[in-house]
Amino acid sequence: DARPRRQWFALSTGTLRWYDEGDVHAHARGRAATLLTPGRPAGSLRLAGDMTVKFRAEEKSFSVADRDGATLLWLDAADQADMEQWCIALTEHASLAALDSSTLALKARAQSRTLSEERFEPAATFAVDDAVGIYVRSAPDVAATRTGRGLMPGARVRVSSRARVEDDAAGP
Repeated sequence: DARPRRQWFALSTGTLRWYDEGDVHAHARGRAATLLTPGRPAGSLRLAGDMTVKFRAEEKSFSVADRDGATLLWLDAADQADMEQWCIALTEHASLAALDSSTLALKARAQSRTLSEERFEPAATFAVDDAVGIYVRSAPDVAATRTGRGLMPGARVRVSSRARVEDDAAGP
């Protein structure tokens, strides 16, 4: 059968689980379902901070990729709005995983010596001048994981402080 299998998905605490259509009872509105056979899902994916959600709006499809760009999961949505909601939710859960992992990195980095610190009152405006934009990190540290979000060239953000710290890998 060339027709794609319909599956039901549940996203909770950073884990995406999916169930085959025969294991759920769909409610009249079509967006909710009740699991008929409690037990193991057909599959699951634990979201991590270095995962990226990509989408193809014209095809109403989206994917989750690992840090190397390998596609871990590719899905088709019922419509554009459904695709957008899933992309936002998956990105947010991956970002939360990044925050958890970066907390450990920041604790280790807390031992780094601050060389200089500058506060801006009121906050200064920073313009992204990198030709390809910059990734948003889960914490103010180059060792922190990426959140899956980015700033495009020309974007402007408010900055309240800037710190220069000692970095064993790159120097001060």
